[in-house]
Amino acid sequence: MNDQVSWRRCVPTVPLCAALVLLAGAGRAHAAIDFNPQGAVSAIHNTNVFSRSADQPPFPATGNTELGDTILRYLVGSTADISWGLDRLRLTAQGERFDYNRFKELNHYESKFGGSWEWYLGPRLNGTLGYTQQRTMAPLADTLSEQLAIQTDKVTSGDFSYLLTPRWRIDLQPLWHDFESPLPLYPNFGNKETSLIVALKYLGIHKLTSGLRIEYMDGRYHGIIDATRYHQTTAQLTANYAVSGFSSFDGALGYTNRKNDFAANQLVANQLGDTKAFTGSLGLHRALSVKTAADLRLFREVESYVAGANSEISTGGEASLQWKPDVKFTFVLRYRMATQSIQGTLAIANFTNRTDRVSDGELDVEYHVLRWLTLRPYYMRDLRRSNFHDANFNSTVVGVDLIAHLKEQALQVQRK
Repeated sequence: MNDQVSWRRCVPTVPLCAALVLLAGAGRAHAAIDFNPQGAVSAIHNTNVFSRSADQPPFPATGNTELGDTILRYLVGSTADISWGLDRLRLTAQGERFDYNRFKELNHYESKFGGSWEWYLGPRLNGTLGYTQQRTMAPLADTLSEQLAIQTDKVTSGDFSYLLTPRWRIDLQPLWHDFESPLPLYPNFGNKETSLIVALKYLGIHKLTSGLRIEYMDGRYHGIIDATRYHQTTAQLTANYAVSGFSSFDGALGYTNRKNDFAANQLVANQLGDTKAFTGSLGLHRALSVKTAADLRLFREVESYVAGANSEISTGGEASLQWKPDVKFTFVLRYRMATQSIQGTLAIANFTNRTDRVSDGELDVEYHVLRWLTLRPYYMRDLRRSNFHDANFNSTVVGVDLIAHLKEQALQVQRK
């Protein structure tokens, strides 16, 4: 047990140690360094900051029944790419400040940093090691809270590919995930999980890659009454087919089995149960012209519900359309709809077997004003209908990002 604990504590440092080793030898390999500092200012108006139902305003006792607010966001960050030969190390760091005009109790800072190392050991073996850590505001739409809470998300991941023969390849993808997300009644709530994906792929058919993908996940919730452990196994057949240079398909079909049991120190039973479901996805990419492309994806998957010790079956589809009339403008239209069936009793309320129907739409415009300056106005519409009344809400978000950068590639500014 002690060996396992020590290993888990050392896992996040693995990419860093590997990066230091590479940097030590980078000088001899004549490493190229690309540094890109950036900054952004955003103005956002959200018509429903707390993601509340229209008949449940956040603070009725004080007479404040307003749901909307205007937010100013300030971001500074940088990326650094260090490459030598085929190997590359990418480091990213950014910090953000959010200032609310009406609900000042929600003012806060957020941060994100991490890195990834892409390495090649000959024509047969290559891979990626990565680590990210971010502190963000817990989504009020999920916690159903009226108070600010900061969640911490740490992910250490790997992706290793080995070419067994010219026609067969094996991929290994280990992942360690540590998630701390305070809930109104459980300030120490979170979960830790470890997973491994093994994929065997056949490359011998022209334009078609097919194979078998098996994923095993082991997780444990903590900081909550009736905390559970879970073990999830997914087996899927996969295929990727490039019809032409303009169209491609990808698909996966299989079965997921998630088994829950109670942690040894819990005495009270609740209603979580096991989850078994057919899972998979089907995606289509189509380049309609040199300037226009469309993507469509259908999916069914089993996930962990972020605001409770529950599993969730999500079934739905998403589509996007991108149009680039010239080098200065990019227009992107996205839409997603899904039915999310949350299994068992919610941690945030005495309600069992909740089902949500969500739909999200977004229009995103990117305009390169100058070589170093980008303007991004956007519009978002979110709608959720649930058999749990407190989870119903709709909101409209209108915002604009002004981003200054040295290089064309800019930091991702997350939509709020």
